Amino acid sequence: MKQTLWIISVCLFLCIGSASAQDDKRPSREEIAKAKRAYLVEQLSLDDKQADGLMEVLNELDELRFKLWQEEREVRLRIHRRDTTLTDDEMRLHFERSLDNRVREAELERVYYKKCAAVLPIEKLVRLERLNKRFTRNYFKHHKASRAQEKALRGHRDVQIQKARQRRAADRELERRHQNQH
Repeated sequence: MKQTLWIISVCLFLCIGSASAQDDKRPSREEIAKAKRAYLVEQLSLDDKQADGLMEVLNELDELRFKLWQEEREVRLRIHRRDTTLTDDEMRLHFERSLDNRVREAELERVYYKKCAAVLPIEKLVRLERLNKRFTRNYFKHHKASRAQEKALRGHRDVQIQKARQRRAADRELERRHQNQH
C-alpha cells in the first residue's frame, strides 16, 4: 500500500513538473522586451523618457523583423529537418528569399536606427546596435543553456522512474518465487 501511494505521488510530481516545464520552454516576446529594456537602460544609462521612446522604436523594429523571419519559417524548418521531399526549386527560392530578407532587414535597421536618433544622443546611438546584438546573443545563449539543463533534469527523472519500475518488477518476481516455494 505504501509503495503504491509512493508511486502515485512520484507520478503526480513528475506530471506536474513536466507540465510546468513545458509552459516555460520559450520566453514570451513581452519577457524578452522587458529584459532588453532593463539591459539597455543599464548599459546606456537611459532615463525613463529615453527608454520609453527607444523601446517603442525597437519593439516596432523587432515586430517587423519577426514577420520577415516568419515568411520563410516553414521551408527553413523543413531544411533543418532534412526533409527529402523539398525540391531544388523550393530550396533555390528559399535561398533567394533569405538573401532578400537580409537586405530588407538591413534597410529596416537603417530606417529604425534613424528614428532612434530622435530619442538618443549620438554617443548612445553608436553603441546601441552593438549592445542590441550582444543582448540577443547573451539572452538566448543563457536561455538555451537553461533549457538544456531542464532537459537533462527531465532525463534524470526518466532514469529514476525506469529504475523504480525495475525495482518493482524485481520485487514482484521475488514475491512470486517466494509464493511458489511455499
